[in-house]
Amino acid sequence: MKGKEELRNERFIRSKNELTNRSKEAFNESTDRPRQWARKKATESIEQSIREKLRSILDPEVGINILDLGLVRRVSANDEDIEIEMTLTSPGCPVGPLILQEVENAIKASWPEHDVLLSLTFDPPWSPERISPAGREALQI
Repeated sequence: MKGKEELRNERFIRSKNELTNRSKEAFNESTDRPRQWARKKATESIEQSIREKLRSILDPEVGINILDLGLVRRVSANDEDIEIEMTLTSPGCPVGPLILQEVENAIKASWPEHDVLLSLTFDPPWSPERISPAGREALQI
């Protein structure tokens, strides 16, 4: 049978270990925050750079870039992949395959270390409301 002193020491050691473990968890969490913030900022910067690159690709039928035309719905990036969700002005767009190939080529040329994942959706369908103010100005509408 353990004496009172031994039990007190065991409780003290257990409490000290629990505090140490909690302190380690809190420290790890606090040191992860700046890294997570930096990673998020880097991702946002890449995504913004991708958008700027997409701004250089023109829809040959309309003559304005695919970003201002509202064909790009979503851009996301991580350490390995770049995902771009797009639409076209119509499902039967005759230059659709050309635009998609230009997007893939431009992104791969600028970020060769990433896999480029393009997805095409028509839900909801494209409409002129998706054109940006800069696109409207370029089209004079």
